[in-house]
Amino acid sequence: MTTEVPVAAPWASGVPAIDDAAAWVEQLREERARITAAMLEAEAEFIGRVAQAHRAGELDWRGMLAAYEQVRAWSKAEGVTGHGRRWLAQIPYDRQNLTRLVETLPVREDGTWRGDTGFDRLHNGKYPGRGAEVAFVLFGNGGAPVFIGYTHQFFRRLQTLDRDGLTWESWLALPCTSRRDSVDLRRQLVARYGEPNIAARPATAPAPTTSTNPASTNPVSW
Repeated sequence: MTTEVPVAAPWASGVPAIDDAAAWVEQLREERARITAAMLEAEAEFIGRVAQAHRAGELDWRGMLAAYEQVRAWSKAEGVTGHGRRWLAQIPYDRQNLTRLVETLPVREDGTWRGDTGFDRLHNGKYPGRGAEVAFVLFGNGGAPVFIGYTHQFFRRLQTLDRDGLTWESWLALPCTSRRDSVDLRRQLVARYGEPNIAARPATAPAPTTSTNPASTNPVSW
């Protein structure tokens, strides 16, 4: 007993005019299949180049999200499903992750985040999202720094400082490309603003981390 599924023979009615029309439909279907295959190949090349540009630092998260939306639009227009799976085959960030990462980018023209708030009103404005490497300064009365540090979880770090009893009136955060860059940038912030005011910090607050790395090649200019 065979388990093979029989292949259907080309449909034929025995009426030449009808059979000619059916043959034309089949020819178009075959051409569409070839075009779809070529389109998916080109799409894979597009996604690969997006990934390469991102690794090279030529495309930020906004560019990545825009590229994803373009792939999504192409697939929707052509009625081809699975664009998300094809994207993830080369880039490990789905649409939701890319959207979240875009939200971590600075919104100010100078590329920084700033706020004239303590922790209690932090949610009133934009601040670095989870995963964004930053070096930051918290300012007290008169603009004197009360804490200079670095983190990749800005909200949680400030929440901890607030629970430890630290107070501040404004803050500045600058994006970094890596943890090492964060350490170097913190050194530059200390050089610019001075060591934090020890008297303004509670005894339980953790001391700022110092760095022994060489100075960053990206000097402070804010």
